[in-house]
Amino acid sequence: MGSRFGAIALTIGCLAASAPAWGQSASDKETARSLMDQGDDLRSKGDLKGALARFQAANEIMHVPTTALEVARTQVALGLLVEARDTLAQIMTSAPSPREPAQFREARTQAQTLDASLEPRVPTVTVTVSGAKEGAPVSLSVDGVAVPSAVIGLPRRLNAGHHVMIATTSTQEGRAEVDVAEGDKKEVPIALATVAKPTPIVEKPIEEEKPPPPPEPHRSLVVPIVLFSIGGASLVAGGITGAMELAQQSSLSTSCPNKVCPPSQYGALDSTNTLATISTVTLIAGGAFVAAGVITLLVMKPSAPTAAQAHVEPWIGLGSLGLRGTF
Repeated sequence: MGSRFGAIALTIGCLAASAPAWGQSASDKETARSLMDQGDDLRSKGDLKGALARFQAANEIMHVPTTALEVARTQVALGLLVEARDTLAQIMTSAPSPREPAQFREARTQAQTLDASLEPRVPTVTVTVSGAKEGAPVSLSVDGVAVPSAVIGLPRRLNAGHHVMIATTSTQEGRAEVDVAEGDKKEVPIALATVAKPTPIVEKPIEEEKPPPPPEPHRSLVVPIVLFSIGGASLVAGGITGAMELAQQSSLSTSCPNKVCPPSQYGALDSTNTLATISTVTLIAGGAFVAAGVITLLVMKPSAPTAAQAHVEPWIGLGSLGLRGTF
């Protein structure tokens, strides 16, 4: 029954006649009828894959010989002869019921006839493997699917088309490809060859980058230098003003007998006293700054070096003194 009308009529008749013993609800049966109708329509239009999906869905619902027969017929049309024979075997081995419709018995008969016609059409391939090391178990895959190793050297049924066979052991591998047509009986030899194991890549551990060691601390001489420089300048200035004061006193000792100066020498006397005062103050200040520099140098803590070092030097000018330098 290849026509759309025949398939629908057979299916609807069988589903309607099936007794509640099969356990399907009215909704299940109606769904199966619709799927069978769709499948037959798609098959008539050449959409075999779409038709097969509908027939398989209907058969999953009903599990009766008539729906399974349409699945097998569509599998044959797609060239899936191995799968079709498996479906037909399920029909033929299903136990008939005394109350089942006549259409089910007819479907079993048609399944036997179709299966007999397919048997010589299914290709046979015998895979032989050579070169395996003694005692090494051999694994075989066909089209990426592992098959029992017991079938190596024995005929294996396949669908027509292109097939890839790969045999392997723990250290060997072999490969063969073959094209078979319906009814072919071919032997496919596979010779194993040792496969070089890839050299393991040992990744060098990444060493953590260590931070550079901290610079060694040293005593900063900026403050002591400043203090020594100011003290030194003060001492120099005090010495100079002291020398000037002594020179003027020597001159006044002549002009001022018995330390009594005439009015004409009052200006010189005031200048001498001023120089004495300046000399005394600068000498005391210089000594204090030098002492502070010594104390600072002794008690100060080491510190990290700086990019630039301080430079200080005193300067003395006519009537003035000071410090200059870089920090």
